[in-house]
Amino acid sequence: MSLSPTARNLLCVDIGHARTKFAVVNGASPTEILQPLTMLDSAELFGPRGFEYLRFIISKLHLPLDGGAFALSCPVDSSFRPSPPDYWAWPSDTVDQFQGAVGSARVLVLNDAAAFAFGCLASGQLSQSELPAICLTLGSGIGCTLVEKIDRIVPVELQRLRRSWPCFFTGNPHELAGATFFTYARQDTQWNLEETRREFSHRIAWILGELGHFNPRSIVLGGGYAGFADVEEIQRGLKDGPPVRLAFALEVPLVGLAHVWRQYFEGRVELERMVASSVWES
Repeated sequence: MSLSPTARNLLCVDIGHARTKFAVVNGASPTEILQPLTMLDSAELFGPRGFEYLRFIISKLHLPLDGGAFALSCPVDSSFRPSPPDYWAWPSDTVDQFQGAVGSARVLVLNDAAAFAFGCLASGQLSQSELPAICLTLGSGIGCTLVEKIDRIVPVELQRLRRSWPCFFTGNPHELAGATFFTYARQDTQWNLEETRREFSHRIAWILGELGHFNPRSIVLGGGYAGFADVEEIQRGLKDGPPVRLAFALEVPLVGLAHVWRQYFEGRVELERMVASSVWES
């Protein structure tokens, strides 16, 4: 099916554990931001008032919406049902709530790492010649996708990877290089910024080294903590590994959401064709 060139007012929302980023994007041209990106505290936006504050924020846009796309930092199935960790329980009617807030049934929900990977593709930060590629999102947890082809990604779950790190407890990538690491660095060490970046980068290099069997041609890092990553240090840790670069602009996952929304609702491309079943690293 041909894709309509008609402009679409699409609300794209990237919901992290700490912060939520959203903007109105042109659903017909995913790299075009129609209303500037805004950032809010996630606990405030989805706290005791549930989705009430989200509806209030949307009402202040004064803009009719043609649909919405939401990225969550947890696994999401092809029916848009999230599988959140125990400490953040999305209700069973999450999609209905998003649809009600947006005022449209044309709403999809994706994992945030998948949104970032598609954003790298849609924004031209990943080209066909660089595939397959690993996209890693560095936030409160660590998200990972294998970009197989220009129109297909594979989520990679990292929870089962474990390592005992010197001067730091044994854990999985989320514990060793997520928000827990930065809490540890701030409260239990005397590291300066340079030392913190180096220790963080060593952990990222370890994770990427464990993913070497995918034989990626390139690696892209994004997410809220990507600015702490020292690319040269990571590259040294990978030795002869593929080139590593950063794509930590906040709008990248929003562009990815708009891209998938357009393909799904207007191109009639099944989500299973774009996002494969997750694979588990162990």
